[in-house]
Amino acid sequence: MINDKLIIVDNLSKLYSLDVKDGSILWSKNHKTPFNSQIKIFKKHFFTIDSNNTFICYSIKNGREIWSYETEKPFVNSTKKLSIIIKDDLVIFNNSIGDITGLNIQSGALEWQISTQDTESFIELIDFKTSDLVVNEDSIFFSNNKNNFYSVDFATGSINWKQKVDSFIKPTIIGNLIFTISEDGYFFIIEKKNGNIIRINNIFKNFKKSKKNTIYPTGFILNHKEVFISTSKGKLFTMNLENGNINNIIKIDNNKISRPWIKNNNMYLIKDNSILKLN
Repeated sequence: MINDKLIIVDNLSKLYSLDVKDGSILWSKNHKTPFNSQIKIFKKHFFTIDSNNTFICYSIKNGREIWSYETEKPFVNSTKKLSIIIKDDLVIFNNSIGDITGLNIQSGALEWQISTQDTESFIELIDFKTSDLVVNEDSIFFSNNKNNFYSVDFATGSINWKQKVDSFIKPTIIGNLIFTISEDGYFFIIEKKNGNIIRINNIFKNFKKSKKNTIYPTGFILNHKEVFISTSKGKLFTMNLENGNINNIIKIDNNKISRPWIKNNNMYLIKDNSILKLN
């Protein structure tokens, strides 16, 4: 949202700009393929990625395409929304086959590109998922479900370090520490500068083996005392950050719940088509 305008995309490859005050459509544009990413706004432009792995810069004023950059087309569409980050004169994004690309934000010219997925296996590419990209100081941090966690130099795209962590959940960075959680429920604390793993805790350790195979984390948030972890089976775990012990498990639903978020000292979750508020 910018200047009382809300930019949205639908599932049928169409862009809209809405007036926030009354919901009226200011303009709409058709695109040749559906979109599959976050929307990022920078000054008078906004950015998105379509299902062909093409990165596009549009005008907020009228939806006109300013420039675009094509990366390699996927075999199948990604099941996870692709990620975009902006810093200084660079816009960085990932595509559905594991490439991370840095472009000049004004012209769309290529600054650098790296591949984080070297397989050509169709089966492996079908279920490939990358976490959201996170920029901190001069580095980008992200992981994927092929047991790779990366620290990449923002300006050059060179790899600072790589660690074996199997996760497509957005990491959190506080000071010199990175916090993330793997698909099978292991909570990691990693040193930001060198990638050394400081601690690992198994949040599902008290679950029977049959249940471990059907539950996975969907996101987490933390404060200075606790970690709140949402899951695919509608359970919200509260973990003591200091010792890794599970303090509480709250059943929210039987199905997947979203990553929690905090606003005005209240926690919110999304389940099905509902938003839940927790004190």
